[in-house]
Amino acid sequence: MIRRLIILLLIVGLLLGYNELEQQAKHNISIGIFDDKIGLSLIGYTYNIKLNKMNNFYMGGGTSIVAHTISGGLKHYYKKSNFSIYSVFSLKRIFMDNEYSGTGAFNTITASFSLEYNLSNWTQINLGGVGVLDDAEDNYEFWGYPFMGFNFRF
Repeated sequence: MIRRLIILLLIVGLLLGYNELEQQAKHNISIGIFDDKIGLSLIGYTYNIKLNKMNNFYMGGGTSIVAHTISGGLKHYYKKSNFSIYSVFSLKRIFMDNEYSGTGAFNTITASFSLEYNLSNWTQINLGGVGVLDDAEDNYEFWGYPFMGFNFRF
């Protein structure tokens, strides 16, 4: 099921931006309390590919004290300016190996609704909420979390 969703996400992303695909990619480092792209991470890195003016495809990874995450997804802007409104749809693989939460890995599908304020050309502050569907322990659970953090583009 996850493989089909990854393939579908790639096809949709390419169809949305095929005619306007730009070769310029952006690097982002996020620092904060969780993240909409990476998930349960305090520090994350994403490699962004601009599909068109309102859509970006990204791949990345991040870490927190109890979990490590790899992620890929699509970021869609509804309003793009100094104060932007956007959503992110992503697939994540979360790995845990510690005394607090045990050992193992599970997949998640997430959707978020977020606000982004540009502090400068290379610094943004983001906040919002994320809804998560996970397959931990062979059953599906739905949960969510808020996030807030800084993005540094380079």
